[in-house]
Amino acid sequence: MTDEFSVAHPCADCGISTSSTGNIFKVTDDLWQRVAVANRKVPAAYLCLNCVEIILERKLMPGDFSEDMVNFSYRFPRNALLIERMGARFEELRARYVESENALPIMWYWLSFADEEKGFLGVAIVRARSIDEAITRAWELGINPGGEVQSSKFEQAPEFEAYENQLLDKTQLEDAGLI
Repeated sequence: MTDEFSVAHPCADCGISTSSTGNIFKVTDDLWQRVAVANRKVPAAYLCLNCVEIILERKLMPGDFSEDMVNFSYRFPRNALLIERMGARFEELRARYVESENALPIMWYWLSFADEEKGFLGVAIVRARSIDEAITRAWELGINPGGEVQSSKFEQAPEFEAYENQLLDKTQLEDAGLI
């Protein structure tokens, strides 16, 4: 199974990076339809908190946010204003998510990093219960070079043990026979 996550989505209205400014969130489908219809530039795109509120002509409220993982995952940083708008719902959903994640088995995660300018940035191999935990673990270990990440998970991968918790470049991967 492969999961793809991108962290370089600019706001379609103002152009700021939604990830570096802590503006990663998802509103309910009904509210997004209203935002998309009102947004004159792009009917369905990434928008920052400020632009969504300008389009709606009101502040977002806790009930406006969906129960999508993106809203409470610890993988995405949140700015203080976004957390304030989410209110107690943020902590409630995060607690529920952490509880369900803790019930998952520990798996091997192959995290392949790349960005548009530099191309391939390396592969980190970690053990975790979810993609969120794997990416967070890579950050904590200092082996997440940034950019976009594509992941694959494996129940058993004894060939990975010697490379666990390391960022490997293409030459290292080739030398190890992993690619």
